[in-house]
Amino acid sequence: MNAHFPQGEVARSEGYNIAAVVPHQYLVPKNGTPLSGLIQDHMIARMKLTMRGQFFNRTDYQQLVFAGLGGREYDGKTKLLSPTIRKPVALWSGKQILSTVIINLTPKGKKLDSSHGLAGSKHGFYSQD
Repeated sequence: MNAHFPQGEVARSEGYNIAAVVPHQYLVPKNGTPLSGLIQDHMIARMKLTMRGQFFNRTDYQQLVFAGLGGREYDGKTKLLSPTIRKPVALWSGKQILSTVIINLTPKGKKLDSSHGLAGSKHGFYSQD
């Protein structure tokens, strides 16, 4: 069984049930809260994805973008960025993958505004233009 990519319905069910009991297996003795979590896995994946010198070809770039979008339905085409390196082979950086996902998840009519940040903006990272 491959827990990251289950090969069938039985494997999917087994992986789900194993993952569902993990928080109940490792508890902190002090207060009984879960010891492990998915946060560490997400942080490691983000670090490996955005490391300097980490590049992806067109197929991998598009696959990771569409996986990051979670198969959502859109009323238009998915916006893709141009490659960081064009010759001899077109390559995209991991940072561009994250940027592409953010660009496509931004609601229509809103634009990203980094001048306010979370504390200064009533609507998070979006401006009201």
